[in-house]
Amino acid sequence: MKMIYLTLSVLGLLGTFYYGIQVKQLEISSLSSVSLLYKTLLFDTLFASLVSIVFINMEASRLKMKGRIIYFILCLIVPIAAVFPFFLFKREQVLEK
Repeated sequence: MKMIYLTLSVLGLLGTFYYGIQVKQLEISSLSSVSLLYKTLLFDTLFASLVSIVFINMEASRLKMKGRIIYFILCLIVPIAAVFPFFLFKREQVLEK
């Protein structure tokens, strides 16, 4: 399971950055007309990120994992698609001990 989580973390990071670079290449004026679908997806992603942060905090606390604040900081600066599987990878390591 650990390798699956680590692989998902890397894929989430690469995929997010790949599409992020493409968005940055668009003109700013074309970004001003965001459709309702994109707003819906943005809300869904933000809400899922919030739920992930709460879960990470509660689970790390329950398992007495070291460096809980690191996961919170990572959630702010790294895509959640990479942070959450990485947390699950570290969680599996703690559970194996």
